[in-house]
Amino acid sequence: MIPDAGRARAGLFSAFAGLGVTAALVPAVLPAAERSIDADLSSAVPVLFAGLLIGVLTSSPS
Repeated sequence: MIPDAGRARAGLFSAFAGLGVTAALVPAVLPAAERSIDADLSSAVPVLFAGLLIGVLTSSPS
């Protein structure tokens, strides 16, 4: 086994867990933010997921 494989696997797991939390938390908070600032934030969700997708694709090993 590669010496740092376990550490790299743990780092990758942490990164994807963080992305999952962000992907779940931000859209859940948007309705409350819309009410508090009295603005339409519905276009923010697709932009956030597009950013998430781009981040995942650019972080993958070549």
